[in-house]
Order: sequence, then C-alpha cells, then structure tokens
Amino acid sequence: MDHINFQSDTKPLVYIESTFYDQWNHVYPPFYRSKTQTNPFEMQSSKEKYTILILTHKKRFYQLNRILLQLNGLINLDRILVLFNQIDRIENSKNENLSLKDFLGDFYSYLPSVHVEIVYIFNLSNNLNNRFLPWNQFVHTDCILSLDNDSFLRQDEVEYGFRVWKENPSHHVGFISRSHKSNTSEYDASSSSCSYSMILTGAAFLHRWYLDFYPNIMSEQIRQYVQLNMNCEDIAMNFLISYLTKQSPIKIGHRETFYCYNCQESLSSILEKEQEQSVVYGSTDFGKNCTTNDKYKDLLGKVSTMLKIKPHSVKTEKENSIELLTAVECKGIVGNDGRHYLLDLLRMAPPDLNYLSIDAEHISSAMKQLDYPKTYKHRLCCLRQELIDAFVEQKYVDFYRSIALNLSKLRSGEAASSETTEQANVEEAKRIVNEISVEDNSREIIQSACRSIGSVKDNEFDIRFNPDLFQPYVTLDQTPDETAADIKLLKEAAEYLVLKQIPLMIQDFQDHSGVPVDGESLSEAMHSRGINIRYLGRVAQVVTQQPSLGYIYEIVATEILCRSAKHVFRTYLQSVPTHLLSFSISHFLNCFLTIISSPTTDNSFDELSALSSQSTNNAPNVLLSNSTNISSQKTNSKNKNKNKKQQQRKYIPTIRNESLEFSSLTSEVLWSQLTNEAKSRYSFDLNCDDIESFIHEYSVRRTCILRSFCRKSGLQITMREYQFEFLNKTSRFNNECFNELDIINIYPIIKHVPPKPSDAYQFFTSGQQKIQQGLLREGFDLISEAHNLLNNVYGPMHPEISMCLRLLARLNYIMGDYQEALMTQHKAVMMSERVLGIDHPQTATEYIHMALYSFANGLSINASKLLCRARYIILICCGENHPQISLIDSNLGLILQSYGDYENALKFMEKSLQLNKIFYGTKSLKVALSHHLCARIQSCRGDFRSALNSEREAYQIYKLQLGDEHERTRESAQVLKHLTEQAVVLQRRINDVVKGQLLVIPSLTIQQPSFQNVLEMLNVVNGILFIQIREKDLEILRDEFAKQSIGNQQTSVSSMTISEAVDQAAALLNNEID
Repeated sequence: MDHINFQSDTKPLVYIESTFYDQWNHVYPPFYRSKTQTNPFEMQSSKEKYTILILTHKKRFYQLNRILLQLNGLINLDRILVLFNQIDRIENSKNENLSLKDFLGDFYSYLPSVHVEIVYIFNLSNNLNNRFLPWNQFVHTDCILSLDNDSFLRQDEVEYGFRVWKENPSHHVGFISRSHKSNTSEYDASSSSCSYSMILTGAAFLHRWYLDFYPNIMSEQIRQYVQLNMNCEDIAMNFLISYLTKQSPIKIGHRETFYCYNCQESLSSILEKEQEQSVVYGSTDFGKNCTTNDKYKDLLGKVSTMLKIKPHSVKTEKENSIELLTAVECKGIVGNDGRHYLLDLLRMAPPDLNYLSIDAEHISSAMKQLDYPKTYKHRLCCLRQELIDAFVEQKYVDFYRSIALNLSKLRSGEAASSETTEQANVEEAKRIVNEISVEDNSREIIQSACRSIGSVKDNEFDIRFNPDLFQPYVTLDQTPDETAADIKLLKEAAEYLVLKQIPLMIQDFQDHSGVPVDGESLSEAMHSRGINIRYLGRVAQVVTQQPSLGYIYEIVATEILCRSAKHVFRTYLQSVPTHLLSFSISHFLNCFLTIISSPTTDNSFDELSALSSQSTNNAPNVLLSNSTNISSQKTNSKNKNKNKKQQQRKYIPTIRNESLEFSSLTSEVLWSQLTNEAKSRYSFDLNCDDIESFIHEYSVRRTCILRSFCRKSGLQITMREYQFEFLNKTSRFNNECFNELDIINIYPIIKHVPPKPSDAYQFFTSGQQKIQQGLLREGFDLISEAHNLLNNVYGPMHPEISMCLRLLARLNYIMGDYQEALMTQHKAVMMSERVLGIDHPQTATEYIHMALYSFANGLSINASKLLCRARYIILICCGENHPQISLIDSNLGLILQSYGDYENALKFMEKSLQLNKIFYGTKSLKVALSHHLCARIQSCRGDFRSALNSEREAYQIYKLQLGDEHERTRESAQVLKHLTEQAVVLQRRINDVVKGQLLVIPSLTIQQPSFQNVLEMLNVVNGILFIQIREKDLEILRDEFAKQSIGNQQTSVSSMTISEAVDQAAALLNNEID
C-alpha cells in the first residue's frame, strides 16, 4: 500500500498522515463538510436512510427489472440511482436530446414502479469507475448501498446491513467476500469462511465521503487501469478505505449458508493459530483425543456439584485416562485475555433414556407397557434441571428413611413393615439420624443407605449423573459395576419423570386453582416440574383419566397442534420468495384454519398482482438523459397505465417460475403433515383430517388456535373479525378468510433465562411466610422491600414487579385501605398489559383483582366492564370450559345483582353453577355456594319457587358435607325458612286474586342485598375470608397460650414472655385476616 500513490495529478502532492480523521479531512474536505465537525462519520444526516446505486447496461435489463422489484418495500430506502453504461456504438450516442425511451427502446414499457423515486442516468461511457462518482445532485444520504444488477439480497439482510453500517460508518460493510491465499494467485470465494481479504463492492455499504475521494484524490493511474481492464474496482475501493482509515472491512454472512466452524475465533478472539494453547480441556474429535486442566477442574468443581454432574474418566485412542467434570464435547479454552472459556454446553444435563435407542434390559416393565423408549428427531434429549432437583430431593427423603429404618431395626431387633416405613415422617427420620452414634454402627448404616440410593460417596449423600452414558463414541474408564450403578440411577430418574412427576402435576391440577389457561402457561407448569415438552402426548394420556380435567385435555391437544404447525410452517417458509411472503403465509393460514381443497392457480397470482399494484406507492420515476445534459421527462398517464398492465402480464409468469412449491399446499396435505409431526414428536394421534374434525373432536375455538399459532411463530396479523365460514363467491381471494393484506409482520421469538436477584427473592419469600403467619404489616414491609430491589435490578417494567404490586394491592385490601389497593392494582394491570400483552391470561387475572377493588370503592360499573374484559381474554385463550370463566361469572352475577340487573346476573350465575358441577362435582361446597347465590338472585326477581329449589340443593350439600350443626348448614336452613314464608305469602295473595277477593296482586317487599353483603359474598367467591374475633374468644386464646407456654418451659426457652405473645395474638386477631 505504501508504494501506491493515492494523490491525484490535479491536486498538490501532500503527504497525508492517515492516523487521525481531522488531518486528512482538513487537507481534502468533502463537499458537505460541517464547519463544526471535522470527522464526517460523526455527522448526523438529515435522513437516516440509504441510497442504492446500481451499475448496469441495457443488455442486462431483465436482471435490473428483477432486482428493482426485489427492492420494493425497503423501509429505510431513500432513493434508487440506476447507472446505464453504454456498451453499444449507436449513431446518436452523443445526442444530448436522447431520451430514456429512445435509449431503452422496447424495454422502456417494462420499467417497474416501486415505493421510492428511481433516478435513471444513462448513455454513460462504459467505465466501471462510474459506480464511484459522487453524483452530488442525486445522493442525499450519507449511506450508499452499491449493488450489481445480479446481487439479490433479502430485504431483512439489507436492513440488517444498514444497521451494521450505522454502527460502523467509516467501515466498508458488505455481503460478498474474497479471501486471497498468501504468495499465490489463488483466492477463495466461499461464503462459509470467516476469513477474508476484501469485500466486493457489488453488494456493500459505504459512506458517500469515499465517492468524493475516489475520483478526486486517488491516483489517476489506478482509475485508468480499472477502465482499461474492466476489473479491479473492488480492490481499488478496499485499498482506498483501508489506507485512509487503517480499518478492515466488515463482512455480513448469510444465515442459511454460513457454517464456519471457526466463527468463534472472530467472536471472542480466543482461537488463533499463533496462540500456543487452544483447547486445554475437553475434546474436539468426540473423545478420540482428550485433555484436561487443573485450573478447569477447580473452576468446574462447584459447577458440577450444582448441576449434579459426576466426575468420571474417559479413555482416548491412545488408551490414556482423562478425568472430566463435564461431557466430552465441552471444550475449555484460554483466551488472549487470560480468561477461561467453556464452549459447546449441549449435554451438560444427563440424557433422557426414554428417548434414546438403548437395549431393552435398561427399561423396566412399567416403562415398556407405556411404549418406552421412543424415537426422536435427534439424540440431544436431556433431562431438565428442575427434574434433577426434584429427583435428588426425593432421593434425599429416601436416604433419611433408609437410615431411620435400619437404625430402628438395629436398636429394637425387630423388622418394621415396609408400609410403616413409607408412612414415616421425614422430620422424625431426621431426628433419629441425628441421634446416631458410633456405638450404634452408624458408619455401616450410612454406607448401606448411600449404596441403596446410588450416592457417589460412601459416607454422605451425593447424587451425581454421568453425562457421557450411552454415547457411542465415548469409552468410559470405570468398572462395570460403576457403569451399572450410573445406568440404574439414570433409569430411575427417567422413570421418576413419567411415573411420578407427571401424575403429581395432574394431581395438582385437580383443585382447579393454579391450572393453565393456554399453551404458554401449560409449558411453564411443565417446565417448573422438570417435564419436557416432548412429553405432551403422555400428559394427554394421563389427563384423559380425569373427567373433571377435560379443559386441560383441550389445552394439551391445542398445544400439540400449534407446535406441530410451527415446525411445518418453518419448513414451509424456506422455499418461499421474499416478495411472496405475505401471500404464502395467508395461504398457509387458510389451509390450516379453513378448508382449501385446490392449490393456488394462475388466476390467484393475477389477482395478487392486482392487489399489489393497488397498494404500491405511485412515486414518479425521474428519467434522465446522458451525463452532459441531465433532464427529466413526464410520461403520459394513459401510456403509464398501459405500461403497468403490460408489466403485470409480462412479469407475473416469471414470478411463478421462481419457486412456487408453497402454492401446491392444500388443507389435506397440510393436515397430513401435522398428523405425522404430532405423532413423531409428541406420540399423540390427532386423528383429524381438517380443522372441522379437530374442532368437533376437541371442542376448541378457531380463535384459540389462531392466537396460539401466531404467538409461537412470531406472526402479527391485522386485528379484525375473521369470518371462517366460507361464502360462495367467484373470486378465490373473496372466498378465503385470510389475504396478504392481513399479514403485518413476523418478529423473532427470543428465549432466554432471566437473571434472578437473590436478595429480592429472599425478601419476597420472607414476606409470604409472614403473611401466612398472620403478620400482615411485617409481610407488607418485606414485599415492599422486594419490590424496590426488583425495580433497581429489572427497571420499572417486569412481570415479577407486577406480581409484587398485585400482592401489595391484596394486602392493602385486606387491611381495609381500598383506595390504595385500587391504585396499586391499577399499576399492576398497566404493567401486565405492557410486559405480558393485552391478551395474556395473567392480564385477565389482574383485571379480576382490579374489579374487586373497584367495586369496594363504589365503582360497580367499572368493575363489571373489567370482568367482561377478563372474560373475553379467557375466551380467546381457551374458551368457556375453564374454571376462570366460572370465577368471572360468579363475580359478574354478584355485581350485576348489586345494581338491579337480575336477568343478566342470573344468566352468569347459572353458567357458573353449570361449570362448577363439571369441575368439582355435584356435591361439592363450591356447587352449594353457587346454588345459594342463584337462590339470592331468584328471590330478588320474585321467583320464590326456583329460589326454594336452589337453596334446598345448597342445604342438602352442606348437610352432607358439613353436618347439621355447622354454621353454614344452619344459615342455609334459615334462608330456606325465610323463602318458604315469602312463597306462602305470595301464594295466598294469588289465591285471593283467583277467588276475587283482590283485584290486583299486591307487590311484595323484596329487600335488595346491601352493598356490604354483596362485598362479603365477593370476598368469599374470590377466596378472601375475614374472621371476626370476640373478646370472649380472646380470653380463651390467652388461657390456651398460657397452658402451652407452661408446658414448654422445661424443654425450651421462649424468646418472648407469655403476656407479649398474648398481646401480639390479640393485636393480630383484632385485625381482619385473609
């Protein structure tokens, strides 16, 4: 580079020191240089956009036409500048009045229209240097995108490249690279390499400042060489930018074609050939050669303990034994900065035997009956860390029970029954273990317990898993007994997942309190218990055994369908051209959610072209003459419309010739793929041929399926009423539910593990414990402190902060501060809407809480609106068959009853009663409460006969469940007596009218429930119980405290006096307790 003269002959020869921008900026200032800024790359352009510059000639008009249509719709594009080099010698080549139509001839009618202005500069001399002329009159942006007419980039790639350039405006940023091999004339044009020498200017971003330097500052000899040889303009621009800035160009790799295994070298600079050390821990060839490091052993010691990874040894090809604390594939690398890196963490968790191709001897008979092991699409099926923690905790309980049993046998000499052992209290077992002494042969007992549970240590509890089991390329250096013990432990963990953890989750669902509402909440519930999503089919099998959990089965089936559709959709989009993306997505949705029996036809593409032409921006194209006399022409509107029609007719067939594999998709083909996908991934048979059969089989709404699929695939569609029922119309577009205008955007789905501030969670957990103990004020202070810490860590918006606000609002409500509760809950609602979304199930829960607090503040109309909004959210998430709908309907019925809308109140309350019978059974207390609430509304309407029947049902349930002497049973009996009296009075008056003694039935005085009474019932429905303590009860509690404290004085020393304890209890009991 130092031997090349970059000084032009027309400028004075001045040596430029290229270290600082301001030095060479001062000598050769650009034409747009600011008076206050010396560095042009620090300037803020008036337009944060870019200009595309395309160099072509008339014989490549087809490629030009194609790339212009490809660029249509770019968000940040300001203008397109097309340069036509003249390669043919024609008579009027020097005619200054030559028009673009004369220059292009028949091609002129095919010029496309795009959303921005196109400037055509034509009849230029055939010179590659024309690409780097300033063109000051037409370039209004700092960023230039130089494209060849055969450079076809996706729009997302162009926009991403523009963002990269904005972060590095002085660099040469491009997509196509060349790698020169040293001391040879060969070069590498592979796109899969992260090593390159230069970036080609046929698809590159650069600052327009260089367009001023190239013709005016760089040596004329270089430009003459480019002109004569019609090549090397890329090398000239790369050398110019690198010489001036001392910076290397930046390459943007294509995500489909870039598979460079050395890419981590460019990311972290930790793999360099000059470095003496590369991989100092682990293996790079799947265990053939392996190495270890003492520093990594120390660093991974704590990590392996937390992740329950067993230290193990493997044999290499040279029969060397290497001890590892991770899987073989994990690689330890010492970077240039001296830090230690760990890469390839794919198998840090133990493998899942239920989805590995292993021998039948490793599978128990119980698992074989469930058709395990199953095949999967890959061999990376691992157990989740949550399951490992739960399994180790269960083993810990078994460990203590085993020691307690053996110690009891040793001391008593009698064998305890296994049934008694199973029912032994864990705390009692721990107490017995703590009393172990050496004389009791405790060491043998502990060793026996460690062997029985599979501990890696003989004298203490330590469960570890070997991550390299069942790996065909790994040879373990351990005894067969040790391998058998590792396999046994792994088999027990896999069985624990299927036989214990999944049934426990279903058992937790049976109380209908913390049940999932949609697929996302179901996934969270499964992951929190360590159950992988691939076990959805097994979850569906277990749920079918519980009739009351039919709504869970519907959610599971919908989740399997939408996840299968997501995988099929991902493959479907790979063959779709970018300009047909919206149309192809709408076609997929039509095949998925409606019935499309025939593939897309040519007429459909013609209609698509018509729709697209209506939506494009009619920005006028600037038609320019040659470089000596540049002028614009106006085209006749009639000819322009005619040219557009010709363009549509001529160009649409070329679109169809590109890649129209997606157009052959029909509903039958798609649902066949979905059925196979669900069977292979989740071992679940959909048993459906189309959407109609699926809805009939599982009673799921189309809107629920559409919402779930869009959230999983990152699809944004227009918010409107979609008519899924077909209409008999002639046009295919009018006959379909979705069209290309409904597709707004596709956004990436980002999955990550959020950091958890330990201090904030400790405060939150302590606050919950205080609340459970009845110390509301202390719990409120701890939750407030947790909220402040979370605010400092996460910022003002986060789901965990919303959870804290919801709990604070509930505490304010319980302590009687209704207004503060409403204000706090309002913040929680707004935060949930913004963070989770307006249609998230948690947002519906926030609405329910806010409705209760609004009613407590006298805002009954607002409360009913909030409940209606919550009900709508649940409906679009899972439909009406859900416990949340029952809760919302009960609240709505009570609130509507409070201001006299008895008709609607009774409808909602009867719906709640119907759902409660399905979920809890006909003889449950919730059903009794629903009968009682229905009787209240019916009595207010004057329908005493129906009210008597409803209250009689409630009385019978209370009598059966609670007995005759219970308070609720006695209250129900009193209500029955009152309703009977009212019914008798009403019947007498009716008889008097019939006998003619009265002309008109006099109206009965029906007392409407008071506000306080309705609020009390709302609290009962929402699980809030206020206990009123009398003074007599306080005296009884004081006496009880005194007796207990006297009895415990001999065994323990109390931290507070009896009087203090009694005073504290009295203070608590005087408050209203949740």
